[in-house]
Amino acid sequence: MYDFAIKGLYVWDSQAGNLIYPLDWIFRTILIPFSFLGGDIVSKGLITVFITFSGFSAFLLGKRLRLNSVASLAAGLIYVFSPIIFTRVISGHIYYLLAFLLVPLVLLIFIKAREENKRVLFVASGLILSLAIVQVHFLIMIPLVLAIFSITDLSNIKNSIIGLGIVLSICFLVTLLP
Repeated sequence: MYDFAIKGLYVWDSQAGNLIYPLDWIFRTILIPFSFLGGDIVSKGLITVFITFSGFSAFLLGKRLRLNSVASLAAGLIYVFSPIIFTRVISGHIYYLLAFLLVPLVLLIFIKAREENKRVLFVASGLILSLAIVQVHFLIMIPLVLAIFSITDLSNIKNSIIGLGIVLSICFLVTLLP
């Protein structure tokens, strides 16, 4: 009881991350080959790469949604230069930036899988989603957006719901694996 009184509902540990649902093991494993560069270069490089590819992934999603090139470019620029990105960069929330990068890719691959009826692409979307939920906010947000995309396509709703099940199953299997 005393331990709860001191810590309360604080679920963040500086060594382990989120104590309730630790998700950053995938991200840390991916960074192992770059450890020789040093923390300063890796942290600044990750911010640059994440921001650049966030805009590019939003551009690709715009093209997949059949926008013209100018509108897709505008979508990518608005996505990158939104105030939330500036705030997260200043605060040093690298996991949020990673998830922000992967959201358009998850949607892009999910839409492509739904249109082409390819189960392999649903699996790929689930794998990317398992990396994107390293930031816990996106654990709720991305599946909710995918569910909205699935429900609104009335002509292909059965395939969309099955695909959503595949994506979420793969995501949670990979995330809960260790």
